Order: sequence, then C-alpha cells, then structure tokens
Amino acid sequence: MKKRIQLILVLLSVIVLSSCNKDDDSVLENTMEIDGQLHYINGGFIDGAHVLNDDLTWDFASIITLYGDGINYDPRLARFTGRGFVIRMKMHSSIHGLQLGNYSYSESGEPLTFNEAGYTTNFDVDSDQNELDAIIVSGSMSVARQNEHTIHFNLTDSEGRKIIGHSEYYMF
Repeated sequence: MKKRIQLILVLLSVIVLSSCNKDDDSVLENTMEIDGQLHYINGGFIDGAHVLNDDLTWDFASIITLYGDGINYDPRLARFTGRGFVIRMKMHSSIHGLQLGNYSYSESGEPLTFNEAGYTTNFDVDSDQNELDAIIVSGSMSVARQNEHTIHFNLTDSEGRKIIGHSEYYMF
C-alpha cells in the first residue's frame, strides 16, 4: 500500500511538472511594449474618413488612436485629461468603418494596409506642441471584433525599435 501511494505521488508530480509551460513572450492584454518598456493602454477611439476619388470611387480609412499610462477620458466633461502614451495609425479598408482582418504597413493606401502611424510617450492633452517619439515604418496588425475591438500589432519604428501590443476595448 505504501509503495502504491508513493507511485501515485511520483506520477502526480510528473504530470504536474510536465504540464507547466515555459513563460511565453506574448504581450499582456491592453499593453504595448516598446523595446522592452511596458505601457498600459487605457482605451481608444476611431475616427472615420472617406475620400471621393477623381474616378468616382471611394477610399475608406479609419484613424485608430490608443492612449494609456497617464491619459484618461472624463465622460462628465467629455474630454481627455493628463499626460502619457498615445499611438495613432491610419487603417485603410474597402468598406466604410474599420474593416476586420490582417493589415500590413504600406504607403499605397490599399485596403487592409496601414500608414501615417506614429507614437509619443509624453503626450500632453493640454498642449498643442506635442511631438512624436518616432513614426512606424513597418509591421503588421490584426483587427477582430466580438463585443470589443481586438487589435494585435507587431511594428517597427523609424529608430528600429520593436513595438508589440494587444488591445481589447470597445472603441468610440
């Protein structure tokens, strides 16, 4: 009986230890990492844009803005307050609104591409003198939606820094 209990304990320990995985490198929900420095995303919003071309076709784009760290939205005042992290990107689509799918960086403006992207880690909502830390020059993003917009991104800025992130917010 004693050997049977010892055998069961050994088997249980093998099962428990073998089921433990090495920590993966995925980014936490609602965070962005720039060259190893973690920034928390507090929310985001989408501005839609569409342009009528000379050939009477439409180009659709959505400007996504994610904000975090020290920036907050005060619904009572209907305004942002604070100083902190902001990233913006122009997402091109073939439909009006933010199109779900996988996007890649391109200056072309074709559907399912993004461009005109950049970020700052020291944005002051009360100042009109904000400057970008860097612009985004390559990368990919995926956009999905269930109850909230889910955005995963893997980007590179003009200084060669890697930017990875994951945001799940209902964007207004």
